[in-house]
Amino acid sequence: MRELPVVIAVVGGEGTRLYPLTLQHPKPLVCLCGTAILSRTFEAMANQGFNDFILAGKGIRGTLFIKEFFKEGHLFSKTSGTLSDARFKYKPKYEDRGNADAVRFCMDFYDIKKEVLVVGGDHILEMDLRKLVNFHRSKNALVTIGLKELEEDKDISGFGVVELADDGKIKRFVEKPAEGEEPSRLVNTGIYVFSPKIKGFLDDMVGGPMDTGTNVLPHLVENNHPVYGLVCEGYWEDVGTPETLLRTTQDILHGRLGRMSFPGRQTTIKEALFGIIQKDAPSTLIHKSTRRNIERMKASPKIGNHVRIGEYCIIGDGAEIDSSCIGDYCTIGDGATIKGSAVMDFTNIGRNTRLNNCIIGRYSTIHDNSVVDRDLDVDMLEGSQDLTPVIGEGVTIEEGSIIGPKKRVAPIYESHKILSSGRFLELGYDKNNVYFVEK
Repeated sequence: MRELPVVIAVVGGEGTRLYPLTLQHPKPLVCLCGTAILSRTFEAMANQGFNDFILAGKGIRGTLFIKEFFKEGHLFSKTSGTLSDARFKYKPKYEDRGNADAVRFCMDFYDIKKEVLVVGGDHILEMDLRKLVNFHRSKNALVTIGLKELEEDKDISGFGVVELADDGKIKRFVEKPAEGEEPSRLVNTGIYVFSPKIKGFLDDMVGGPMDTGTNVLPHLVENNHPVYGLVCEGYWEDVGTPETLLRTTQDILHGRLGRMSFPGRQTTIKEALFGIIQKDAPSTLIHKSTRRNIERMKASPKIGNHVRIGEYCIIGDGAEIDSSCIGDYCTIGDGATIKGSAVMDFTNIGRNTRLNNCIIGRYSTIHDNSVVDRDLDVDMLEGSQDLTPVIGEGVTIEEGSIIGPKKRVAPIYESHKILSSGRFLELGYDKNNVYFVEK
């Protein structure tokens, strides 16, 4: 049996689409159901036997923070329960000219003479990557792209789109096509198998822009090099926006990803809180330390289906939680209602507060009687179609506040960084926060 490729994870993006969640740390480390997005990606890959990872970061946040999180891989292997020990290496400081240039540099620096499997830092997947590798080998391909067929109701304009020949060879590659110009509904997932021969082609492109989708793949396809695509079965999602991050959270909670683990000691609902939690909620997990806190307080929350609650949380009397993920060290006040939401670590949710289909960042406080709700019937703001309200890290929302669809909130000292990105429109300020929407 041939050796599996080295995995190179390209993690250099700024993550502006996820602002304000990525103002303090890189996008791959944003929390998804209790652990980092990138850790979820590696978990799925390690369970298929891939264990040699190179993380190609860019800039101080995208390198130092990620290295501090994963280190050499020992803790990842232990906590994720994967099938084999993972080894992590990192790209030295090098100002690459695109993600393909980052891959080229890593292949050169680590003297890689075998295939590499390239993935992004914001993709969640449960696909048979061994099948993709075997298909690549059977075609003696230079590059093989993992493809997904995008549903008709989804916007295709942000993807690379391909036209396939009957044998799987890519006849045409169009990056981010204008409406009506897409050759198919088959989109590039950003998962590639590269032959070791690719390095020679990339070396020839040094000095110019080297984005895989924008520059490299169109060039190779136009010059009739053996570039193939395989439609991959299974789960794949780009979690680079609040909407897709929250949707993937729901997919994990609802068991649509079969092998995703939850960190820490938790127990199923029947073992945990007996009469406090609905008996027909087998999909709910709660940390034992939180269970003890609720028992000690003699509180009676109503915790329904598809809920994950982290460690050492306080859940108030009469609070209702359904189809939501609650992080570690959170306080949920009496009478609060949380539905379809993601509440991250160290967050305080006040009494009689309502959260619905929203994201609450770490170390934030939502004071009593407030509402953060994607489904509020209000005049819809112009701009992005992503309706998910997002409260950033370290934000304090005053008592009685109402945050509706599309709105995002960040600490006021981050306003320049947000607005200078050119992606967002300022709505206003208060003494603590800046309020904004995506254009």
